[in-house]
Amino acid sequence: PFLAPATGKPIAMFGAIPERQALLYTPVWLLASDEIKTYWVKFLRHSLLWIADFASRFGAIGNYVDSRNSLHIAWLEWHGFSHCHTVPAATGETTLKLYIKE
Repeated sequence: PFLAPATGKPIAMFGAIPERQALLYTPVWLLASDEIKTYWVKFLRHSLLWIADFASRFGAIGNYVDSRNSLHIAWLEWHGFSHCHTVPAATGETTLKLYIKE
């Protein structure tokens, strides 16, 4: 987890799921609290090495993201992921965007 420098409280966690099953990419994920906005720059620097490590170990990495999740989309785009595909969500309320980094 990424911890707040001042308090040591968890702000975000991210990772990769190497068991791809039938996917052409290894899924990556991000879970963050609202406090990530306070430590955004530090978090980006911290996650940069991990995303590079995931890409070197697993090849293509990516995931579908709710199109309303602008924070997650910004994180993926900052790391060089490309928007590849959009599909309707099962609920019909929004769309899911596939981002991949090769």
